[in-house]
Amino acid sequence: MTVPVHFWSYFRDLAGTARLDVDVPDTAKLEDVLRVVYALHPKLGALRNSTLIAVGVDYASADQVLRPGDEVSIFPPVHGGLTLFSPSHARNAPPHRRPDRRTRARRRQPDVRWHGG
Repeated sequence: MTVPVHFWSYFRDLAGTARLDVDVPDTAKLEDVLRVVYALHPKLGALRNSTLIAVGVDYASADQVLRPGDEVSIFPPVHGGLTLFSPSHARNAPPHRRPDRRTRARRRQPDVRWHGG
């Protein structure tokens, strides 16, 4: 069976391609596909402990059995960040991007409008 493997974010650059088709036996597990990928792309193998892997749209473990039609996605961990209006970010934002006090207060007020009839 042929399993398409998609590389995302900077993993695409490390692999030198966005997609790789891996041929494995019909009873293959995800770990079999990963073994081939890491052998072909050692830079990705060095990052395997922090790599996120999905089969279809769900995260998967290496012992998951693959079925015909499954697609594998390999991507780096997703890191959080500051939102635009977090307090520490707002202090350092350019003036036209800083929320004023009235804007922040308005956001915290619950919606109490009456929708009755």
